[in-house]
Amino acid sequence: MKPRTLFAALSLAMALPSSAVAGAPAGVDSPSAAESRQAAEHFERGVTYYQEADYSAALVEFKRAYEIEPAWRVLFNIGQTHFQLHEYVEALGALRRFVAEGGDLIKPKRRAEVDAELADLNGRVASVTFESNLSETTISVDGQPAGVIPLSGPILVSAGIRRVTAHHTGRDPVEQRISVVGGDAMAVQLDFAAPAPEAAWQPAFARLPGSHREPRRFPAIVAFGTAVVGIATGSVFGVVAIADKADLDEVCTSGRACPATSRSTIDAVARNALIANIGFAVAAAGAVTGLTLWWTAGSGPARPEGAHVGPVLHVGPGLVCGTF
Repeated sequence: MKPRTLFAALSLAMALPSSAVAGAPAGVDSPSAAESRQAAEHFERGVTYYQEADYSAALVEFKRAYEIEPAWRVLFNIGQTHFQLHEYVEALGALRRFVAEGGDLIKPKRRAEVDAELADLNGRVASVTFESNLSETTISVDGQPAGVIPLSGPILVSAGIRRVTAHHTGRDPVEQRISVVGGDAMAVQLDFAAPAPEAAWQPAFARLPGSHREPRRFPAIVAFGTAVVGIATGSVFGVVAIADKADLDEVCTSGRACPATSRSTIDAVARNALIANIGFAVAAAGAVTGLTLWWTAGSGPARPEGAHVGPVLHVGPGLVCGTF
């Protein structure tokens, strides 16, 4: 890259008490003598760093000098240093400001030089339009914020391989590497993927009109089911025990012992009666537990009105089934 000239003697003018000599824009308050000396020191260090090819350090010093005393001539040095750092958009902006603020004070030879460099820089930047499927998306280029979508228009991007990133609250960043050709106009689309259905379902569902919170009653339904099984078991074995007891009453009359052949029937009556009692005890425990769980159930996920509201036990002739 060819070396670029600077306003190397500007520090002499900046050290003078009048900012008009240094080239401050109209309407800017004149700096004090101490401020002018401080600005001149930063400017001189910037020139030294530039001559040593330490362009990053030079840029920092030139910008600090301009912050303290905004002399338009410093913009030329800032632009040249940005160029050496391959920051063509920033170089173009600095030289355009140099022309705007310097105006007729710029000598013809210097103005011709700047015009040539502006033409060169226009070929080193591209006009890029950024779009996204989400508004309020922040765009950055090489880590530097470039604007928020929707943008007012295309933005300038330096030629080369550039890393562009889209940021949006609540979404993972979207990043692309784009090849920027100087002088081109291009469009870049940075779209965010739709949220996973599992992640988006519950918050969106909870906002539906008419939605309500369902109690968590599945444990109660299970307890009621246990009670039904207990009643059925107790009833079946109870009926069998009663029938066997009736047979025994016929052969074991009052005042007479039961015949030996009735021993198996006696054992069956005792066994079936025990099973029937256990079944009814389980039914009672299930019913009490089910009622307790039903009335103390917490709230589950929201569901819209009219949707299926939870487990339902259907009991019919010869059929016991559940809907969950």
